[in-house]
Amino acid sequence: MAEKISKILLYTIMAGMLITGTMNTIFFKLQNNETTEDSNGEPQKFNHAFFQTFTMFVGEFMCLLVYFLHVYIEKRKHGDLIRSPAMIEAKRKGLKTDINILLFAIPA
Repeated sequence: MAEKISKILLYTIMAGMLITGTMNTIFFKLQNNETTEDSNGEPQKFNHAFFQTFTMFVGEFMCLLVYFLHVYIEKRKHGDLIRSPAMIEAKRKGLKTDINILLFAIPA
């Protein structure tokens, strides 16, 4: 009933997350070590943490948009999320499906 993900796809996703997370850390480190000259010709360190924070929030917001698009498509396809094949399979296996989303605010 529920689709299984292939091992190749799973490892590809895991490697992609590892690579992009590493690149994110390295690029932000390089960005913070960048120096430029001010109007007097003096070297000045890059100090734009707001830009880094903004780009991270944009990335997180895009993930949220993809999630809501997925929920919208599932609701259109099955009429309600509870009637979707994935929810039926989860309930059959005894998995918890009614998680309070405010619990995610704790680590955030």
